[in-house]
Amino acid sequence: MVSQGGGPRQRYCSGLLLRKWLGVPQDYAEAVKWYRKAAGQGHAEAQSCLGFCYAKGQGTPKDYTEAAKWFRKAAEQGQADDQCNLGQSYEFGLVCRKIMCKLTNGII
Repeated sequence: MVSQGGGPRQRYCSGLLLRKWLGVPQDYAEAVKWYRKAAGQGHAEAQSCLGFCYAKGQGTPKDYTEAAKWFRKAAEQGQADDQCNLGQSYEFGLVCRKIMCKLTNGII
């Protein structure tokens, strides 16, 4: 049973269970809902997972700009994987330069 409340960590875990199909039916859209709640409360791992969902189009339409936004938030909290993900967004041109300038306060 997935939690219906709790703090950011509990919400992140609910999203993880739903996305990875760990003991509950897999439901990407429901996972995104829980990741979004935890990510909005500053949970770095949830921000990372939410970015991944946007990048892959799992539970939400594929949106590289939104993915980069969440990768950046997680990267700013020291998430090394998301520092890499953000760098790859630049490298492969998945996000237009104008948007990336806005996300990085003009530093690109």
